[in-house]
Amino acid sequence: MSWRLLLWSVLMGLSAPILIYPVNLSLEPYFVWSSDIFPNLPIFGVLFYSWTACLLVLIFTAGDGQRAQWERLALVVLAALIFRGFWVFFSAIQHQGLLHLNETQWWLNTGKIVSPGFYGDWPGLSTATALIVRVTGLELYPAATLFTLVMTLSIAIGGYALLQGALKSSRDASLACLLVLAGDQWLHILYWPWTMSLGLALLF
Repeated sequence: MSWRLLLWSVLMGLSAPILIYPVNLSLEPYFVWSSDIFPNLPIFGVLFYSWTACLLVLIFTAGDGQRAQWERLALVVLAALIFRGFWVFFSAIQHQGLLHLNETQWWLNTGKIVSPGFYGDWPGLSTATALIVRVTGLELYPAATLFTLVMTLSIAIGGYALLQGALKSSRDASLACLLVLAGDQWLHILYWPWTMSLGLALLF
């Protein structure tokens, strides 16, 4: 077994505990820092930074060629699943996304696709979410969570493809994509028309 295969095993082994790490959620009359939701922040920090170190080592040592391109794409998708997906799984709907979700609920209840609310100006998000509810039979919040996760992965895949074409390097493209996923201030609102539009634009 090569050391890179072993490192892949460690990376995957660390991914599951991060995704299922327990959090304390409560309604508060003020903004709650993300660090305050963890019952044991140091343990989560060790898990997350160990995972990040494995991820970066694998990206830098993947080499060249088509196989390396696919491997780095897999690493970017995994990073999106862990870094963004962690928040999606337990708190996909935040800030103004709640208003869009209310708009979607209004559509489902009344059967009308136009409402007097301000958020009817961006019907694509509500339309897509309502469609998922009707087709899958999921409740509204799980449907929005699923849709948000798909858009998050779409941004990762589309962003990697776009950046690889621009930078002519799968290593540089994967690193740039990680910076976008981790640092873009708009991506913190995951259930949002802008996020949906970005994912669709990058894919098509």
